[in-house]
Amino acid sequence: MRRRHLSGGNTPAHALPEEDPVAGDAGNSSATAKNS
Repeated sequence: MRRRHLSGGNTPAHALPEEDPVAGDAGNSSATAKNS
């Protein structure tokens, strides 16, 4: 859930690749969908 908050746009998904590469990818997609 914390990653989702960061994915709001303040912190890029690729900013925390060490935490979870898969989550980062999903976060990026989520951010794009939200922006669209």
